[in-house]
Amino acid sequence: MARVKFPWAAGAIAALLPSVVLAQVNFDTSGTALLEGAYFFRQVYYGSLSSVDQIGESASVIATVTFDGAGNYRLSGQVSDNTVSSGAPQPLSTTGTYGVNASGLFYMDNPLTTDEIFGGVGQSAIVGSSTENSNGYFDFMVAVPIASSATNASLSGTYRMVAMDYPNGDVTQVNNSTFLINPNGAGNLGPITVSGHAVNVSDANFTFNQPITGATYSLSTGAGTMTFPAQSSGASLISGTKQFFVSADGNILVAGSLTGYDIEVGIKVSGSSASSNFSGTYFSGGEDYDASSFASSGYYYLDSFYGSANVVSSGGNTTVLYHQRLNPDNNDTHDYTADDEFSLSNGIASETYYQYFTGAGGTARIVTGQSTEYSIELDVLAQSLRASGAVSLSPLGVVGTANYVPITNPVTPGEFVTLFGAGLAPSPATAALPFPTALNGVSVSINGLAAPVYYVSSNEIVCIVPFELDLADDGYAVFQVTNNNVVSNAVTLFTEYSAPGVFTQDQSGTGPAAALHRDGSLVTAGNPAQMGETIAVYVTGLGTVTPAVADGVAAPSTPLSNADENIDVFVDGQPATVAFKGLAPTFAGLYQMDFVVPNIAPDSGAVFLDLSDKTMDILINYNSMATLYVAGSSGDYRHSAARPTRRGHVARNAIRRSNAQLRARDLASPAMAH
Repeated sequence: MARVKFPWAAGAIAALLPSVVLAQVNFDTSGTALLEGAYFFRQVYYGSLSSVDQIGESASVIATVTFDGAGNYRLSGQVSDNTVSSGAPQPLSTTGTYGVNASGLFYMDNPLTTDEIFGGVGQSAIVGSSTENSNGYFDFMVAVPIASSATNASLSGTYRMVAMDYPNGDVTQVNNSTFLINPNGAGNLGPITVSGHAVNVSDANFTFNQPITGATYSLSTGAGTMTFPAQSSGASLISGTKQFFVSADGNILVAGSLTGYDIEVGIKVSGSSASSNFSGTYFSGGEDYDASSFASSGYYYLDSFYGSANVVSSGGNTTVLYHQRLNPDNNDTHDYTADDEFSLSNGIASETYYQYFTGAGGTARIVTGQSTEYSIELDVLAQSLRASGAVSLSPLGVVGTANYVPITNPVTPGEFVTLFGAGLAPSPATAALPFPTALNGVSVSINGLAAPVYYVSSNEIVCIVPFELDLADDGYAVFQVTNNNVVSNAVTLFTEYSAPGVFTQDQSGTGPAAALHRDGSLVTAGNPAQMGETIAVYVTGLGTVTPAVADGVAAPSTPLSNADENIDVFVDGQPATVAFKGLAPTFAGLYQMDFVVPNIAPDSGAVFLDLSDKTMDILINYNSMATLYVAGSSGDYRHSAARPTRRGHVARNAIRRSNAQLRARDLASPAMAH
């Protein structure tokens, strides 16, 4: 989707930024009919965490769940819980409700707790996690539509599998692995070499290969078992019998032990599903564990998440803009937005702490950890309602204007947002200040409030989320466009107190930030920021301000209008002293942050410029997408070999450390728990 370009100027970065918040609106269930029929269901659950996040309770579910297309489900299967009958499988039969919105985002009642699972409906699977729970546990769920006709003979080709297991529910025994299976249609999986790592084998960095011979499978009506014989010597990552399910299209396998707390996910990587194409909007879910953390800090860093990713692949290079709604096991769920870049070779990419595998005809990707990072993730191409009508909003096409983060990311008051669709305006038009609520016969409502409109065209609108939008827990923002009295379909997003993002010079949301020196010149590779210098960076999504400013009106120079949220800046992971955060004077909707560039390591290149919102010790969100040139730079860090360490061990571990420490504090002083 093309994006309108804002007129950045070296001395006066031209206006525009968005933020939206929501009133207490019911979850949009307009897409509920997308989810109907029988699915196989696997969920792993870890809870009762100690002060250092050691697991006290582990549970797993293997079941069949039937969705009726009208918001009700029936689940039947079994659950194993290490606190019940020593983990012996128990029957599980329950009913519940679910809903799917226009974009494919879904929720369902958690069969194990009173919380809800959130996630997304993909073309071959559903992924999700109970990130909004307040009970200090984390989980991961995958469901695939039943292939009722699948048998031994129909299963053939090559599947790439990834696995994660906490044997006996013990963090200190966690292991992570990947391997290929080659079902031959006659019950044999072929010779297998499992590659992975395990915390309790030598040390956290130990990596080994486990050969397996004689592995077999048995499959009927889409469900079956895979058996991995124990080997005569050496450490074992995968062994025993796993129940497994294959999706109706044959693209995805999901497996797990009937009595264990493991999960295995596979995607087809040969035959008609060999395509390594990876492009579009994907829903994701998974869990992570950092094994390096306990030795250095005394905490186990665990998290689970659901989210989404906007992916563009071109010329062998892939750019991923992703959002994760993280549950770091301390009751303070937050949003994490970041970008990643890698080159796929035969559908495989390897970074310092992660391996990525694409397949399933481009409809899925799986991720596993390596080195000291333990991770499992499944990304599935989003399945959304098809927008129709003379005026139509794309259900996946409402995004933050600064960094184009995908559909699960929340909006906040005062944020610039971009809406994509068809028939949105009769012709292009750009507004002057103050921005009107109707431009060229086009208006936008957000929860019934009129939004200031900056730009309209037939397929794109840029507007500002009204400051008056009521911000409530578990709220939603409903967007609708009216083009000369013709009303579009509605698209619903989550809301939050802030949704920070940095404008970048190429307006892609990644790369060098739109930052200025005191003399008004742009911070570039040839004109870098100096350590100790105060610079200004232009951002979006900082939320409400004091004193208040009317929607669409230029912010005053006196007095300055300050952001109410506690927004922090990090340069190459080092905290910066913030001198000002609020609306940029003389602009509408644009925020500005003035900060002192901290001392960082020399020759660090174009380092990351991160924003976070941490209020009363509670981390609300963290954004790690833009970069900043600092004196001493040599090249572009975003394309260097060092960059892959970012996702796993700089921004993400700063989040984990903060939340683990908060959990320890809350358990030590229950009165302080939040």
